Amino acid sequence: MDSQDDEQQPQQQQLQPNLDPKMDNLKSKIRTESPTGNNSRIRLDDIESRNFILEEEVKDLRIQLNSKQNELNKTLELVDKRTSELEKAKLENNEKMKKLKGIFNDVNKKLTELRQTVITKDSEIEELKKTMENLKEKDEKSKSSVDESQKSIEKLTTELHSQASTYNAQIEQLESRLRQTTQQNTSLKSEFQQYKIRAHSLLEQKNSSINNNNNNNNNNNNNNNNTINIDSGTETSELIAVNKKLESDLSGKVTELNYAQEKIRVLERDLKQSLKRNGQLEKEFGKSQQVLKENVKVIRTLQEKYQSLLKENENLEKSQRETEEQYKANVNDFNDRFNKSTELIQKSLKQKQEENDQLQSILEHLSEELSQMRTELSQRSETIQELQKQLNASTFPVNSSSSSIISNSTTTNNMTNNTTNFTTNNTNITTTDITTNISSTGKIQSTRNNQARRENSRSSSPSSPHSRTNSIYNSLSDLLADTEERASNLSDKEQDYALKLQHMAEMLNESEVHVQRLMEQEKILKEEIRKLDRLEKRQDLNIEYLKNVVLKFFETNSTEREHLIPVISTVLQLSPEETLSLKDNSIHNFVVDGQAEFFKYY
Repeated sequence: MDSQDDEQQPQQQQLQPNLDPKMDNLKSKIRTESPTGNNSRIRLDDIESRNFILEEEVKDLRIQLNSKQNELNKTLELVDKRTSELEKAKLENNEKMKKLKGIFNDVNKKLTELRQTVITKDSEIEELKKTMENLKEKDEKSKSSVDESQKSIEKLTTELHSQASTYNAQIEQLESRLRQTTQQNTSLKSEFQQYKIRAHSLLEQKNSSINNNNNNNNNNNNNNNNTINIDSGTETSELIAVNKKLESDLSGKVTELNYAQEKIRVLERDLKQSLKRNGQLEKEFGKSQQVLKENVKVIRTLQEKYQSLLKENENLEKSQRETEEQYKANVNDFNDRFNKSTELIQKSLKQKQEENDQLQSILEHLSEELSQMRTELSQRSETIQELQKQLNASTFPVNSSSSSIISNSTTTNNMTNNTTNFTTNNTNITTTDITTNISSTGKIQSTRNNQARRENSRSSSPSSPHSRTNSIYNSLSDLLADTEERASNLSDKEQDYALKLQHMAEMLNESEVHVQRLMEQEKILKEEIRKLDRLEKRQDLNIEYLKNVVLKFFETNSTEREHLIPVISTVLQLSPEETLSLKDNSIHNFVVDGQAEFFKYY
């Protein structure tokens, strides 16, 4: 359209300088020539009336052209606005799609993390199973070793008891033998002492008898000395042999006694060692029983842990299934909503594209009509030039006709100037512009009615005597009739444009409402995802740290609690509303018995 305007503007500028010298020549001729005769006056009256009609028609055409110009500018601005809105809607939809993709990626990451935690829990359970099996094997080994130790202890105890009984019997026998030997020894010692006394007494008696009877019985004694000496020698030899025998028996008995004492000592030592060994074995047996009890306790604790881990695993699997089902349901729901929203957006985009195409076609049609109007203007300017030529050819100078022609020329110049300034009008399209367009169409309708009345009056007026003026009048009336038909058609189109614009406004409102709904759904999804994040972080919470923080919170004053609220909110993963309510309750209405109310946030 700009190219057409640029092409038509130089044509109008070329017509402008051609008209100006002709009008100057007409003015000079009208000034120099003087009117003569009644025919010239009648002709001047006809020319003035026709000129007046032509002026009115030109004014109406200029008004129509300006209105069409404004309409075309408004439609152009409307098209630009709609295209910009479409681009903005596309950009917003793309951004929303990116955000939703990011949300889905986060949810997928969380699901993978949950699966990894489940896998780690399964691995821990398998490790615990392995440890349980190892502990069971160790327990069985310890039980077998304890049984073996019990058997060996029983054997040792039986052996010790048998050995102790044999040793006791031997000790009793040895003690009885020791008593017998001691009795024999004492009897031998007593007999030896008696023998010594008897031998000593006998020796003294013999010595005294020998000394007394030395003098008296020297002869007798000499005879009997040999016999006595022989008898005493035999007796002493016998006594010495008996003494030696007794000494040898005594030494043998003493050696036997020493051997028996040594054997008793060895047996006592062996008995003590066996008793010590028995005590050590009993201690080891007690230790092994304690170890067995501890192993049983450990096995029980491990079994309890195993059962608790199995329950946790089952709960985790249930929660994972529930979360997966919920996630699948949310994904399906979101996909349905997303597909519906995309379909609606595509439909709205198609409708807007169709409307945009319609507006483009309307613009092209309006540009064609403008080009036709400009061609009509050029034709009108040519008809004016022909009229000027006819006036130049006529021999009757008329001052009034010259003034009317000058006014016609000025109107044509104004029209050309208005057409050149066609592309400079830039206004914002609103619904008020549509109402102004409708009002302008009403004005155009009124001008058309006035033109129709003028034509009727013109048709009822008497015909001129000259054929040239009649032909000019007929050509102008035909042109005006064509413009009136176009104006009526354009008024209907303007109404169609208004209806279409209203429909587009309704469509835009509906799309805005739909976008608002999608934004609300996105907010709800984000809030649900935040809740899931908080739940996961609460599951990994350190209870000892939480206990210390809560105790510190209850022990501090109400003025110092405000500093601990952010720590508690981060530990418990509280929402902003919960942190605000906790802050208000902790500062204003805090009670020590309100621990349960505090723990409801966890």
